[in-house]
Amino acid sequence: ESVEANIFLSISSGSNSNNNKMATFTNNNIPSPVSLRRLRTFDIVPQHLLSVRGLNMQFIDLVLTTADEMKNLVHSKGGDDRLKHFVLATAFYEPSTRTSCSFQAAMLRLGGSVITLNEEQSSVKKGESLEDTIQTLSCYCDAVVLRHPVKGSAAQAAHVSTKPVINAGDGTGEHPTQALLDLYTIKSELGGALGGVNADSPMVITLLGDLKNG
Repeated sequence: ESVEANIFLSISSGSNSNNNKMATFTNNNIPSPVSLRRLRTFDIVPQHLLSVRGLNMQFIDLVLTTADEMKNLVHSKGGDDRLKHFVLATAFYEPSTRTSCSFQAAMLRLGGSVITLNEEQSSVKKGESLEDTIQTLSCYCDAVVLRHPVKGSAAQAAHVSTKPVINAGDGTGEHPTQALLDLYTIKSELGGALGGVNADSPMVITLLGDLKNG
């Protein structure tokens, strides 16, 4: 949940500004979680998190570095209130335990609130489209987490949403927060650089097995 917590901090602070000023971060001035809340916008944070493709390596380094801070925060204090008065909406069109609970726990540990769309008890059962559902949720929250069985649904949602959309899995498409969590686990367990801004010799990762069927 430390990765999810840092994603909330990054996207909620940097994606909704109309300020066109951009900031460039080097190894020595990557912002802390507190300063992330104070910044209106900066060029390493995507408006939505839909895919790992095209993510700035500085953003990835920022997520992994601050995830350590979030982990230490939870171990030492259980959390804090830096996201107080922020509301996260979760819309899961597929069953989920770990992904759903990790997003909710991360938001709650940082003092925020969560509203959850129950597909079986929502207007989806009456034929409401994904676009209409996302537009409605956007009125009530500061960010939307979407899990959907159809590839491309997260991009479809982001197209109509007035708030940041985080892809929590879109069928056979992508699950970018899981990919970031995998990177964090590799870095935590094995150490070293992952090809980011601090890497002199990037780590080589080899995947073996039936990748289609897991």
